[in-house]
Amino acid sequence: MTTAGTLVADSDQDGWSDLVVATGERQGDDPIVPRVAELVFGPFSVAGRGQRTRRLVLGETRGIAVADYDHDRHPGRAVLTHAGDGVHPC
Repeated sequence: MTTAGTLVADSDQDGWSDLVVATGERQGDDPIVPRVAELVFGPFSVAGRGQRTRRLVLGETRGIAVADYDHDRHPGRAVLTHAGDGVHPC
């Protein structure tokens, strides 16, 4: 099963929306490293390209959320991952 998660927020607080993308496979119990896990900084061009991209080190991503978790008036990100228990093979 293919999974995908995205969120849009001004991560670097420069006034432009940024994009977080994580895609991968879900299979069995063992976690699978995402195919794509990156933060793309805006503004975006007409062709949809960002100003720069930073790879993120994530486990198997099951969900992504944005909220002001620390009440500093800036968006924070939460990435929900799956660690597996090592019992069931893929």
